[in-house]
Amino acid sequence: MGGLLPKPVTKKETEDGAGAKGCFSFGVSSMQGWRENMEDAHMAIPDFDPERELGLFGVFDGHGGSAVAKVAAATFPNMLSSQKSFSQGRYSEALYEAFLALDEFLDSPAGRAKVDEAIEATAPPERDAAEEEQELMKLLESGELDPEDLEEEDEEDEEEEPIEDDETSGSAWANGVGPDGMGCTAVVALLRGGSKPE
Repeated sequence: MGGLLPKPVTKKETEDGAGAKGCFSFGVSSMQGWRENMEDAHMAIPDFDPERELGLFGVFDGHGGSAVAKVAAATFPNMLSSQKSFSQGRYSEALYEAFLALDEFLDSPAGRAKVDEAIEATAPPERDAAEEEQELMKLLESGELDPEDLEEEDEEDEEEEPIEDDETSGSAWANGVGPDGMGCTAVVALLRGGSKPE
């Protein structure tokens, strides 16, 4: 059904915690929704730099899958702390440089290999046609799915034709799979506690 489920998954996963000194507390809640899989990732590191009383928090909104978001969330903290500007206390500059370094990493052979590993690790189990048919029948019988919606979906599927261009037919980007068919946007906050919170 075009990468969307016939019914949203509304179960929420929640996590909370606090730093060792109690400077920062956090709560995270996520819901899969209409997508076939959860595509987002987060990081919550209340003791990112305990000496400077820094906490690092972020949400990575996956596009085309969760792999890039997961790799970005796992990689970003080290990218940030390795910036010279970070060690010098120029945090805005360090965040900017860390995002550029992350983009460069994701486009490198090593970064692409990490994304490929994440794709393999998060691949949903294969479902056979009979299983999908049975699930659709249950939704139709319960009234959760309207038969007209299925007809519209079938018509849309018939209208879409695969790209058959010599230059793009083998491209993962053109086919929307692999690292070239994915990405993420992010919101990251580096917080400073103590007597001068920022």
